[in-house]
Amino acid sequence: ASTDKFEIIKFHHVEFYCGDAINTANRFMISLGMPMEYRSDQSTGNKLHASYVLKSNDLVFVFTAPYLIQDELDLSDAKPSPFPGFSSKTAHDFFISHGLGVRAVCVEVDDAATSHEICVSNGGESVLKPTCVRESCFMAEVKAYGNVVLRFVSFNENWKQNENFLPYFEPFVSSK
Repeated sequence: ASTDKFEIIKFHHVEFYCGDAINTANRFMISLGMPMEYRSDQSTGNKLHASYVLKSNDLVFVFTAPYLIQDELDLSDAKPSPFPGFSSKTAHDFFISHGLGVRAVCVEVDDAATSHEICVSNGGESVLKPTCVRESCFMAEVKAYGNVVLRFVSFNENWKQNENFLPYFEPFVSSK
């Protein structure tokens, strides 16, 4: 639209915070018939949280639950979280306050840093400054409403988006 301050390439995902990511994802998977596509959890080296991705066409849901509060964890050999700035305490407090709920609405943009800067310069409140997730993926967040954030993600030309959902996620292989 003519009032847009920056171009949105497409909707990327909605992230839900929950108390038990695998069971919540399985319930949605069965109820909605959406296959589980990706995971980031202890099996992939993520010691902060478990996240599971369900995808059906352009609809993408991520279910994330924290493990322990970060101060109680030994993260010396952990892989980075796919979500920079993730806080176990914030996720835990969110779930205690709201139960299962949307934490982030993510859109893919040309440049996450520029989109973040435009939002902040127009009165938005920064939650996550532009951050390089990996050499080919960048993320930033601004406050949307309440405890919900608008997340921007951008990829450079080296990103093979068909390989993985986001860096540090791995394809989910069912053990049927």
